[in-house]
Amino acid sequence: MRLILHLNARFQPKHRFELEDALQEILQKHNAGEITGGGTALKENGEIDSYN
Repeated sequence: MRLILHLNARFQPKHRFELEDALQEILQKHNAGEITGGGTALKENGEIDSYN
């Protein structure tokens, strides 16, 4: 199974990494998978749009 989580939020990179770490811990605890990849979508003006 593949799950894609798309966050419509404007986190700073530090906060995104903290969220990814927390999600990874939950996934490992339940032997439910792992986080692979991730990225930041930017608007044309350079503002953060969302995280993939």
